[in-house]
Amino acid sequence: MFSSQSRRASTSQRFQLLVAHNRNSSDPSKGEAGNPQPIRRVFETQVVTTHMGTGLMGIVKEEKPVMMRIIVDTLDFYNPNVAPNPIAIPFDEIQVLGQGYLDIDRVTALQAGVHFGRGEGNGNVGAEADIATDLAEALTDSKSGVYAQVDPQNATHVLVRSVGLIDTLFVKVFSLSYLLLGGTPPFLFEDVDGNVLYDPTLTEGGAGSFLVRANGLNPMERS
Repeated sequence: MFSSQSRRASTSQRFQLLVAHNRNSSDPSKGEAGNPQPIRRVFETQVVTTHMGTGLMGIVKEEKPVMMRIIVDTLDFYNPNVAPNPIAIPFDEIQVLGQGYLDIDRVTALQAGVHFGRGEGNGNVGAEADIATDLAEALTDSKSGVYAQVDPQNATHVLVRSVGLIDTLFVKVFSLSYLLLGGTPPFLFEDVDGNVLYDPTLTEGGAGSFLVRANGLNPMERS
C-alpha cells in the first residue's frame, strides 16, 4: 500500500445538486388528494476526494485559511551552537504534518538550534523575529503538506496552513529546555481564535500532541 503522503486530495468543478423530498406524508385514505407534495431544492457544491480516499461535499474556500499560530515568545531554548552546556539539555522539537498525518513517524521533527534558529537561543542570543522567519521557512514543506509564513501584523508570529484542500494538521511538540535554562517557554501554539493549543506551563511534562481541524471547506450553497 502506498504511503498516504504519496496521494493528494482532488476536487471537482462546481455543479448543481437537485435534492428532492416531500412536503407532507402520504395519506392513502384520501385517494389522490392524499399523495405527498414533492419539493425540489437546488444546491451548488463540489465533490472533494481526500488523500485517504474518502469524499466530502461542499465549497472549497478560495484562499486556504490560517489554521494555527505559533508564537515565538522568548529566546529560552537550548542551542549548543551558541554556547556549550555542561549538562545534557534536550532540544525543543516542533513537528507539523498536514497531508498523510498517519505517516507522522516518517517525517523528521524540527529541532530549535538545528533546523531553525541556528544562531539564536540559550536565553539571550538573537531576536524572536529572526527565529520566527527561520521557523516559517523550515515548516514550509510540500511533502509534509504544510505552508507557513510570518504574520504581516506581528513579526514574532508564524501562521500555519495546510497545503491540501481540507487536511487536518497533526502537531507534536516537545519543549523542556526553558525549565533547565530558568526561563519561559519559547514556543506557544494558538488556533485562529486565540485559544491555546499548547503551552507547556499548563501541562505536566514538556510534550504535547494535538489535531487542528480543517477549516477550508464551506457548506453547500443553495441556488
